Amino acid sequence: MFDSISFTELITILLIALVVFGPQRLPELARKAGEWAREIRKTAGEFRRGLDKEVAEIKEPFKEVKADLDQAQGDLKAIRDDVKRSVEWVGPPPVVGPSPQEALADKRPDPPETPEEPE
Repeated sequence: MFDSISFTELITILLIALVVFGPQRLPELARKAGEWAREIRKTAGEFRRGLDKEVAEIKEPFKEVKADLDQAQGDLKAIRDDVKRSVEWVGPPPVVGPSPQEALADKRPDPPETPEEPE
């Protein structure tokens, strides 16, 4: 709480408070300030616990949905692997040859038909 106040500043504040409030009222005021600080900490702790509880209640349904989605993802991966295995080629390796474009590249188009002229 007093991390940003140096020792000399704290002594100065206490001396000013002693002069302003007097030696009889200063202990009573310090006690009241301590009670207020304790009450503020207590209220802040209750507020934090309430927020944590609300956040946990909100997160719970999402945890259930995530678990269901993880299960579905695992099932889909298993199905995908089964499909991959069932579609894989198990026969002899395919014969290597020209691509369809290369095979058609040497085909010459047929000459256009011209009507025969009588002589």
